[in-house]
Amino acid sequence: MKKKIFILITLACGLWLFADLEIAPGFEYNMVGPAYNGEQIIDVSDTLYVTNTGSTEDFTIHMETSELPDGWQIMWCHDYEDALCHFPNFPWTFTFVRDTMIKIDFTIIYASGPGVVGMNLFWSADGIDDVQMDFTFRTEDYVGNSDTEILPAITLDQNYPNPFNPETTINYHLSNATQSELIIYNIKGEAVKSYGRSIQEAGNYSIVWDGTDSGGKIVPSGIYLYRLQAEYEVITNKMILMK
Repeated sequence: MKKKIFILITLACGLWLFADLEIAPGFEYNMVGPAYNGEQIIDVSDTLYVTNTGSTEDFTIHMETSELPDGWQIMWCHDYEDALCHFPNFPWTFTFVRDTMIKIDFTIIYASGPGVVGMNLFWSADGIDDVQMDFTFRTEDYVGNSDTEILPAITLDQNYPNPFNPETTINYHLSNATQSELIIYNIKGEAVKSYGRSIQEAGNYSIVWDGTDSGGKIVPSGIYLYRLQAEYEVITNKMILMK
């Protein structure tokens, strides 16, 4: 899954208008809630901050999830205009005013046992491609189809050197064979370079980034994020390109 932020630049009446969302999650994209204890648990995530740094536009947000375990409920809540909560597949349409922020959190209720679920928020507006925000939630004690099948563990090391110029090395580890993807983003959340999604065996991996984007152009100095996703786990680190 990719976190994609699209920037639309349109020319109208001689003016450039920007449709741009800046995303600042107060949590990892893979959220982990308390272990199931035999009673109903209500877990509320930390806050996701989304700011409209472009033009005022009418947006529609809807949420989709993977199949929910029996006895689970999920909703997402915000405090924009009025404090409201929404269930999956029930869209919310509103006017997102320029330079304003929406604060969003997720409420997950489970009463029947441990489990895992994927969540996707879709932001739509006229004239721009959908912005998709992908998250997962699992309980601390979630296991797969057998007692010995656990979620793949991944680690993502700090790049070195850091700061760097002209290139840096990113190391990561997979404890099980799994589909993985590593993406580099700029500070605006725009994908700069992807190292593709593929099935990789368990082991240690190393990627050298030479400070270029997917088109081979050298990117400017600044802070960049590198994000590793494997199955239900996502890890994000920061690095600094200094020229």
